[in-house]
Amino acid sequence: MAEGDAGAEKNDYSDLEKHSHDVTGGKARVIGIVSGKGGVGKTTFAANLSIALTALGKKVVVIDCNVTTPHLSYYLGVKNFSTTINNVFSGDVDVAFAPLDQNGVMFIPASEKFTDLKNVNMQDLEKIVKKLADLERFDFIILDSAAGLGRETIGVLNACNEVLFITTPTAPNIMDVVRCNEVARMVGHSKFSIVLNMVRGKKYEITPEKAEEIFSMPVIGMVPFDENVMDATAEGVPILWYKPNSPSCMPLMQIAGHIAGVEPGAAAAVEGELVEEAESEVEVSADDAETGAEQEYDEIVVPEDTDVREIEEDANIDYSKIDINRMSRGRGKIRPMVNRKKKGKGRRDDSDTRATAGKLADRLKGLFSR
Repeated sequence: MAEGDAGAEKNDYSDLEKHSHDVTGGKARVIGIVSGKGGVGKTTFAANLSIALTALGKKVVVIDCNVTTPHLSYYLGVKNFSTTINNVFSGDVDVAFAPLDQNGVMFIPASEKFTDLKNVNMQDLEKIVKKLADLERFDFIILDSAAGLGRETIGVLNACNEVLFITTPTAPNIMDVVRCNEVARMVGHSKFSIVLNMVRGKKYEITPEKAEEIFSMPVIGMVPFDENVMDATAEGVPILWYKPNSPSCMPLMQIAGHIAGVEPGAAAAVEGELVEEAESEVEVSADDAETGAEQEYDEIVVPEDTDVREIEEDANIDYSKIDINRMSRGRGKIRPMVNRKKKGKGRRDDSDTRATAGKLADRLKGLFSR
């Protein structure tokens, strides 16, 4: 790959430039989300931080700066998009028109096509971000970096004015942050913070106090290990939309509140609103129950053991009887209103059909678009 392409690596960090990092003239806060290595939940955190800040009333755009192995769009539940940050790098699209909307969260994805790396020069990221900030449309610009210290991360460090390290509280990953910290200081950064992610409360884990002692920077939050995040990731839905009463969600909201300067009580209230909204999605309409409207969907009840690959051949599913306008929309996905076992007054137990229902919705959309 030619010099200047995203994949080309240098070990001397000669393209680092030490400067003030007031890249936006104070119009927006540009936060680089950085990690020493992959697998620590960096992109998961970046996606949910953007959702949380938006829920707190802030104007946010999150950019996938991991152009070689992009994942942000998946973590936001987006499968198709027309504009990418690669188009901005190549000059085909002005950055002013690049942000896309997903349930109120603005984002700029990166292209998944290898050929689209051709005209990407990460040294241009700083001027792209500055131009976006100068539009004065956003309070926060979140840059989701690649893991490690390759050219993509260097581009993010040059473009942001704050660095937020994401790490798990284990010794090897903590030591990776040490090196990231050293490189960040080489470019003149002075505003750092740490989030300890996937905390299990084990004796071998490094405490926030110890981490602050090691790095001389604040730990602004700890996010507990949460198996629901794994389920949400498998579904391609952020945890704050998928299950906002999950153990990791309140810490995420509190971290966002800390970053935005919002009182903890206000962040908790917004998190409660997210929970109420999610719970309302599984409410059974009393009117529908009385009129027997639920019976309209009896043909698309999805048993636990249904193989989605065989769903079109399932004799119990009559697609001609499904009203596409009666499909519910929410949390980043379109889902069919599938009959489920009732659990308590006016509620459905969706634990046995949640995953399959989302996949069924995608199948249905394909059938109706034919």
